[in-house]
Amino acid sequence: MNYVSINSITETVITLSYAKGVIAFDNSAAQFFEENFSSEISLRCTLFALFPSELAAQINEKMTFCKKGRFQTHTYQKNLDAPVFSFYIAPIISENHKIESISLSIEKTQITSGNEENQLLKELNYKTQFYSNLFYHNPDAVFIFDQEGNFINVNAQSARIAETTEEELLQMHFLPFIPEKKKEQVLKYFGRALKGESIDYHCSFITAKGTLKYLEVKNFPIVYQQEIIGVFGIAKDITEKLEIDRKRRADKQMLRAIIDNIPDYIFVKDRNNRSILTNKKFANNILGLDDLKTNSNITPLDYFEETKAKQVIADNDLVMNSGKAVYNRQDIVEKG
Repeated sequence: MNYVSINSITETVITLSYAKGVIAFDNSAAQFFEENFSSEISLRCTLFALFPSELAAQINEKMTFCKKGRFQTHTYQKNLDAPVFSFYIAPIISENHKIESISLSIEKTQITSGNEENQLLKELNYKTQFYSNLFYHNPDAVFIFDQEGNFINVNAQSARIAETTEEELLQMHFLPFIPEKKKEQVLKYFGRALKGESIDYHCSFITAKGTLKYLEVKNFPIVYQQEIIGVFGIAKDITEKLEIDRKRRADKQMLRAIIDNIPDYIFVKDRNNRSILTNKKFANNILGLDDLKTNSNITPLDYFEETKAKQVIADNDLVMNSGKAVYNRQDIVEKG
């Protein structure tokens, strides 16, 4: 490794194959990775074996663009007082004229105080960390697709929802996760995002382990130099919410079936004495309504004369405040 007197900079170079992982590295690589990332480099090891998962995913995203012939750079700083790592990713054209590997050069710069350039670096890396926190520590799944629909960057929640690892997810296309009947529709949403639209939709989702889930998804285009180069996505797992809603509806339907078959007058009020539930007998005979949906927000003042209505309201308040039942109001619950 090379050392510079003022800002100590260490360097290393490795060659990565898209299919085989590390295929070559210089003499400084072993010490570099051990000192800076507590990892051990070897042939065929992957990005995730060398770098923290967050950084590995970021480099993988850059490598995807590099495969299209674009030289890429990336800057990483764990925190504002930590060294800055600069990554330079260059495509390597093989004999078959395809880009099957890249050269990854890494420089480490130790930040020192009192230097204007270093202060600018700190500000830049603060913004980078701010973005990273939004992306990698987001409670929802956050991911990036290339123009073909392959995952090129994901956060940890994406892998948890998909029931796989981040490394595996970055080798996959999104389509295998979509049920057959929904694939055409989801592909249309993806195509609209590639054309510049922001799309919100719900879709079913099959995890790597075969679990059926339901997601609330937002897709929007990634624009670089006035060119759409991919699609950004955010997904929330709403499986549990939908199941709770389904059970709530089923419970409400069961309660409705029970109270509609009780011969007495049944009604439920909130603390403001508004009707939130009645049985058919009460709605038909007392309220004079055929449609039960129209009786919400009605108070006793709407269907009793004022004296009786105030008695009912007083009874309701007593029950609400004391938890004690009130009986023998037959004189009130008679249709006038």
